[in-house]
Amino acid sequence: MATEAQDTSVRTITKLVPGAAVVAFAVILLLASMIGPTWMYSPTQPDSGTPGANLSFSDLAAATAESPSALQAAYFGWLGWTLVILAVAVSVAALLLPRRFLSVAELLTGLVALVLTALALKGPLSWSGFVAAVPTLRIGGYLIIIGLLVITVHGAVAAYLSKTR
Repeated sequence: MATEAQDTSVRTITKLVPGAAVVAFAVILLLASMIGPTWMYSPTQPDSGTPGANLSFSDLAAATAESPSALQAAYFGWLGWTLVILAVAVSVAALLLPRRFLSVAELLTGLVALVLTALALKGPLSWSGFVAAVPTLRIGGYLIIIGLLVITVHGAVAAYLSKTR
């Protein structure tokens, strides 16, 4: 009897490990993007005498506090952290409680967070101005995009493979 329970535990653990590694990787990317590296480079503006600057997430929070884009101000103020925490929570729940609706929620959370991140980075710029500014994106911005893409793909794959509804 004990060996059947042990076999079940081993099978459960071996099913969780690949997904747990993917979710852990995404969590590391998301948290690292929020607390450390530069998100954007602001080039020198000779006309206004503004020097070039590397801007982290917290620097962008200060710089966009008075942004004409309410979404941009909210994202760098509180919404970015909220989306990261929500994405992590939903991903962990989908991993530990393998239900199709949680996997779909993980997929949708990742997609919504990606769209809101792109809109926050765009801010009041036109779309052509945003595309022209993409080369100023730095490692922090890439880390959050990759982390959210990993969560989105994990949710899509888990939803596809899910047998429980």
